[in-house]
Amino acid sequence: MYEHVPVQRVRDNLWHIYNLYRDASSSLEDSVEEKNARMLFLRGLINNLRYEKSRPSLRVLMELSRRVPLATGGSFKLIGYQLEKMREVGFLLNGHRTRIIESYPFYVDRAIDLPGTLSEEDIFDRNAFVSELVVRWQRQVPIRVLQGPD
Repeated sequence: MYEHVPVQRVRDNLWHIYNLYRDASSSLEDSVEEKNARMLFLRGLINNLRYEKSRPSLRVLMELSRRVPLATGGSFKLIGYQLEKMREVGFLLNGHRTRIIESYPFYVDRAIDLPGTLSEEDIFDRNAFVSELVVRWQRQVPIRVLQGPD
């Protein structure tokens, strides 16, 4: 789930991203304020990595994925976290009790089970087991089916 990445490599990658945005600034449709805020954020992050033991916090990585924009997994991979491995760890820790449900599916061809037919409305007025709420399941449906209004 975590692979050590030297701080110098993290800084080099961030400098590369910074230079890409600096060079592409004329072709982007960002306002001057957005561009300056992005560049200032990247410079601050690079400057904070001057020390060998320095690491960006998870909150800073989320902000990086929002500002640059990188995919969440891409910004976490910069410092060595592999988000795709978190599913395996979560299953090892809690697999007998619960499952991770992603708000954004990265593996759109992954097969999942979806409720096919729900019980009558009165069952939802009280506490009930999932087996009482869902009468029939749709098995092995690609997760991309969940995207869109239908």
